[in-house]
Amino acid sequence: MKNLRKPCCDPWSLFLEISRSSTHKLRQSILTALTASIQTRYQEFDKLDGDFTSIEKQAIDAQESNALKTCYSTESDPLKRFKQELKSLQAGFEFCQYCGLNEPDTIDHYLPKNEFPEFSTHPQNLVPCCGRCNQIRGRKPWRDQDECSTLHLYFDVVDDTQRHLSACYDGANKSVDFSVSANDTNFGFRYKRHFETLNLEQRLGARASGALDSICSQLQTISNMTTSAEEPRIALERFSINYAEHLKKLRGINHWEVALWLDIAGASHFIESCLERGVSMENRHEH
Repeated sequence: MKNLRKPCCDPWSLFLEISRSSTHKLRQSILTALTASIQTRYQEFDKLDGDFTSIEKQAIDAQESNALKTCYSTESDPLKRFKQELKSLQAGFEFCQYCGLNEPDTIDHYLPKNEFPEFSTHPQNLVPCCGRCNQIRGRKPWRDQDECSTLHLYFDVVDDTQRHLSACYDGANKSVDFSVSANDTNFGFRYKRHFETLNLEQRLGARASGALDSICSQLQTISNMTTSAEEPRIALERFSINYAEHLKKLRGINHWEVALWLDIAGASHFIESCLERGVSMENRHEH
């Protein structure tokens, strides 16, 4: 998990461009009438600087709400340009930063557009993510009386110095369990809640369990290529640690693959089973 690059275009100018591009006369008149109040709301958004725990909903009727939401659902030229800019801005983020699992192929409204339609096109309310995370966030409350339920990766500073995510290989069930330790830090507590809200224990476990065969094959290949006199198990433990360090630089210390490889490095029974399976396969080929 890493912070996303915050869009740098002027939010108010973008709203005016999008709202004025509407060719629907009734909708255009509604948006024009709302201009002053929406500008005030945008100023409030900016002052919050990402702390949305206390933001209040605006009193608007259904017709006004629909007009504002249509600014996002109608693919106007200004909105298309912004989406392209957003995609270019996040180049290099191969995975959804909410979960680290899937391609970021959708845009999430951090403040739900049904509750906050005035922010349906606010650049800093539009977060690239995967469809699954978007779907889960849409089904669950986005905040309670204490705090927001997930991290906002434009504003919440991701702690990339302390490890909070851990993996544990269960040899009996050939599965992987993930857990988050808050470690008495503000980010740790926020990350733990983010983890729980997005069902990441189950989702990461399913992905990691499915990857175990591939990891085992990778370790077998490394073992066959190793020419040092070091014991094969120790060499693969060292490889796993080094590979985790490599992934840490690319994806952050709390990425699930980093946690998995660090656990594999200490799971001698898993490494030994991979080595035994490799020897068994070699014997079958010889016969």
